[in-house]
Amino acid sequence: VPAERGSLAERAHRPFASEPDSDPALAANRQWARDIAAAIPASTRGVEAVRVGEQALATNEAIDALVEASARAAHSWQALTPEERAAALHRVGDVLAARRGELIEVAGSEAGKTIDQADPEVSEAIDFCHHYAGASLKLSDEAYMVGARFVPVDVTVVASPWNFPVAIPVGGVAAALAAGSAVILKPAPPAKRCAAELVAAFHEAGVPKELVALAPLDDGDVSRYLVTHEGVGRVVLTGSYDTARLFRSWKPDMHLLGETSGKNAIIVTPSADPDLAVRDIVHSAFAHAGQKCSASSLLILVGSAGRSARIARQLVDATASLRVGLPASLDSQVGPVVVPDDEKAVRGLTTLGEGEHWVLKPRYLGDGLWTPGIRAGVVPGSEFHLTEYFAPVLGVMRVDTLEEAIEAVNQVDYGLTSGLQTLDTDELAAWLEGIEAGNLYVNRGITGAIVRRQPFGGWKRSAIGSTTKAGGPSYLLGLGDIEAVRDTSVGMRASQRAPLASGVLALCESVRGQLSEADVTDLRSALAADADAWASDYGVNRDVTSLACERNILRYRPTPVLVRAGGGTSLVDTVRVLAAGILAGGPIGLSVADDLPLPLRQFLESAGVDVSVEDGRTWDARLAGVATSGGLGVRVRILGPREETSEQRWVHASRASWGSPDVALYTGAVTPCPHSELAPFLREQAVSITNHRFGTPLDLAAQLL
Repeated sequence: VPAERGSLAERAHRPFASEPDSDPALAANRQWARDIAAAIPASTRGVEAVRVGEQALATNEAIDALVEASARAAHSWQALTPEERAAALHRVGDVLAARRGELIEVAGSEAGKTIDQADPEVSEAIDFCHHYAGASLKLSDEAYMVGARFVPVDVTVVASPWNFPVAIPVGGVAAALAAGSAVILKPAPPAKRCAAELVAAFHEAGVPKELVALAPLDDGDVSRYLVTHEGVGRVVLTGSYDTARLFRSWKPDMHLLGETSGKNAIIVTPSADPDLAVRDIVHSAFAHAGQKCSASSLLILVGSAGRSARIARQLVDATASLRVGLPASLDSQVGPVVVPDDEKAVRGLTTLGEGEHWVLKPRYLGDGLWTPGIRAGVVPGSEFHLTEYFAPVLGVMRVDTLEEAIEAVNQVDYGLTSGLQTLDTDELAAWLEGIEAGNLYVNRGITGAIVRRQPFGGWKRSAIGSTTKAGGPSYLLGLGDIEAVRDTSVGMRASQRAPLASGVLALCESVRGQLSEADVTDLRSALAADADAWASDYGVNRDVTSLACERNILRYRPTPVLVRAGGGTSLVDTVRVLAAGILAGGPIGLSVADDLPLPLRQFLESAGVDVSVEDGRTWDARLAGVATSGGLGVRVRILGPREETSEQRWVHASRASWGSPDVALYTGAVTPCPHSELAPFLREQAVSITNHRFGTPLDLAAQLL
């Protein structure tokens, strides 16, 4: 690990640069990889730490002591300056870089990661540390927080998965630390050793042992006790939607942020380049044996693409040519199925639906290894169309039009990643407008999102709670609470550039006679801050990478929101939240306990806002109905009197909605901060587009994004 150099400010404010993967063209790297592969079969990394942790945390009393120690460590961590915390996270990234080979070894030994898959995962983990170190500094920046204060929770539990046993746990731990929290890492049982090595790396970097703790628990009563512990302020889950639903059934008011399942598809239109399309399909479907949440297990061929002998021949040939083997073999491209007895995975690999047939039938080779399979004849509404399998199997669906293909993609409950192969700008425009997913990919594979370049997170049942994209600009805001400081001088100074939208101006005019002069001043300051943030961030398509070969756009899409203003909510707070919604441009429903002034109500009706006057009991019944309606990704912004805490509103609303993971509740204090108030009304969408064809520039989206 290189020695730390430079002043604290220089170490804290390091500019972000994506960590490069290991270059196999270098002879030294090839020998390095051979050494790792040779060590994988007999590797014992992490074994002793897991054994000690399992013994130490075998009882609920031990969990109580762990949470209490974590909370004490959090207070010391929060007492450091933001620059000290950022510099510490950068140091963790440096340690991970120095331990790349060791992490690849344990990922291959325990979690079945082939070296070509584990190496970029370590790069991603390093990037998470450096990205969140930089992002953490914004939380104390008054110009960014505009009249608000970020308040970290003391303890965060990170429940990480086995399919990305390095990058995802590091991302969760680094983000929680960046937000000012202590962290307890509870890995999935098949990835305990990987987690132990990661925690050791944090400690080697100087992070106190009490601040980042390992909880290598099997699924059971003690694990449940940890995630539902009253001392835990946030639970960060990466796993299945079913796990999120289970967690909330244990504790309906759990502050759960989740990146969950995906049933992802690639659409190929007749205009696509067939050679490039097949390459991207095969990589997206079968890398890591199809066990990525972003993997494509569904291929939708449009029109003549579905009758193309060339596409069919190349797809079967490329898939059959993949080398299946254990991670100790350097030429392995498809590794083992990590949970070989998983019922859904086995069904996907062995059982055909009605009208389906095997184009390439999977074969079991032993040691969890399956040859990749391709099934044809998948139809809309079938089990294979709608189910995530986590296995090396691809289903092929044929449709007549792009519109039918988009409809088939959107029929799925999830919306994580989605791909399009086309050389037609009109087709791209229709797809960009209609597809419902958080990460979109054009003429490239749909896996392997890179931190900051392609922030990662989905829509519908692929995202749980008031979370935003991992590796994006706003992720840390969900890991704590935001309080109003009622000092808008910063907002007044910083927010005099962009004009207010006409709808927002009209809203203000409708209540001018109902507000005090102080309220009007506060409101206009907040709305001016919104306007500036809209002009610079939320209302524009941003590409922070500016790569010539690839466009990576982060954009914000309006989404329906139900706003509830409970009894005693101040009029200025209600208007401030509605203004954010009107600026965002999505459908708004408003439930109020106290009737609104007539001019305001008339304006809202003219603006298409559905207003209902409901007492508390009626509202609770309505919220319960929303939770059980089958709607996906429902968002509810709940306001109340300022003397009521956001936690009180959270607990009440969570229980009224039965803890449904399909409902995202926003109960925080109303603030002038645009990054807080616009969040419920916008969904992030990352769009990555290959900007060339065989090296020749090809900007399909030049007039679209």
